[in-house]
Formats: sequence, C-alpha cells, structure tokens
Amino acid sequence: MNRTRRPWGWILIGALLSGAACAEPIAASRGRWTGPIAEHSAGWPGGKARIDLQVDGTEARFSVDLGAAGSSLLAGEFAAGKRKDVFGPPA
Repeated sequence: MNRTRRPWGWILIGALLSGAACAEPIAASRGRWTGPIAEHSAGWPGGKARIDLQVDGTEARFSVDLGAAGSSLLAGEFAAGKRKDVFGPPA
C-alpha cells in the first residue's frame, strides 16, 4: 500500500469532524462528499481521479469510508464513548 495516501484521509476526516464541532458531530457530518484530487505524484494522477467520503450512522455508532479510484483507502466504525462527543472502536 502506498503510504503517501494515508495522511490525506486522516486530515480530511479530522477537518470534517472538527468543522461540525458546534453541532451534534455525527448528525452534522453524515452524508457523502466527492471531489477531484488536486495533488500530483508518480503513483497518483491528480485531477484525473476522484476521492469519495461517506459518513453514515447514528449518534451512538457510525461508519466512515474514504475511497478513491474504485478502492477503499480508509474504512472504520466508531461507537460513542463515556464522554460526550468522544468516539472509539466498537466493543
């Protein structure tokens, strides 16, 4: 797996969730977003590919799927923790 793709997924998810910090985080973040990839590298033709982000679920449990070029780059499921608006892996 090309490790240069991994940080962009975490940055995108972090920006998405922090932007919704004033509202209920999951309710404000649910949906699907897509857009072109602007970065260029030898293994990634920027502008010719698209990146997709989907957040789905409830306030108690939700999933995140980040994909590009027909494959999943990052997928995970999270559950509400003991503290408000803190999520972790499901039990």
